Amino acid sequence: MDPFSTKRIHPWVSHLPEEVKYEKVVGHGLNAQELARNPRLEYFFVKDLNEDQKFEFEDKSFDAVLCAVGVQYLQQPPADPCYMAMFAPPKV
Repeated sequence: MDPFSTKRIHPWVSHLPEEVKYEKVVGHGLNAQELARNPRLEYFFVKDLNEDQKFEFEDKSFDAVLCAVGVQYLQQPPADPCYMAMFAPPKV
C-alpha cells in the first residue's frame, strides 16, 4: 500500500517528493484558494487552529503526518507538541 499522508499549513507549495506516489494527501490551511493551487492535495480543509485545535480525524487515520511550517503561526501551541502524532500509528 502506498503511504497515506497529511500535509498541513503550507498550502500552495508541496514539500512531498514528486517521484513518490501517495494513496491520498490531505491538506490543511487558512486559504482555500492557495490550497486549491497545490496539485499534490486530493482533499483539503480550511480551519483556523487559533480558534479550535481539534481535528475531526480518528486516531491512527494517517500513516504519516507532516507539519512543514505552521507551529509558529499558532498563538497558543498545544501543550503536547506531539498532538498530531496521535493520527499516525507508531512506527516500530
